[in-house]
Amino acid sequence: MIRFSFLLLLSLGTAFSPALWATVEENPLQKLIDAAKPNAIIQPEPGTYTGSLTIDKPLTLDGQGKVTIDAGG
Repeated sequence: MIRFSFLLLLSLGTAFSPALWATVEENPLQKLIDAAKPNAIIQPEPGTYTGSLTIDKPLTLDGQGKVTIDAGG
C-alpha cells in the first residue's frame, strides 16, 4: 500500500510540473552560408564552429587557418 501511494504521489507530481523546452541555436556559420550568393567566398571569424552544415551552392569557405568545423563525427 505504501508503494502504491508513493507511485501515485510521484506520478501526480510530474503531471503538474511545467514542461521544459530546449532551444537549439542555429549554427552562425550556417547563417553565413545561407545568406551567401553562389560562388561567394566566406571568411568566418576565427574559432570553432560546431554542428552540421548544409551547403547547397558552390562557394568557398576560407578560414585562413584559424577556423575549425566540428560536425561531431
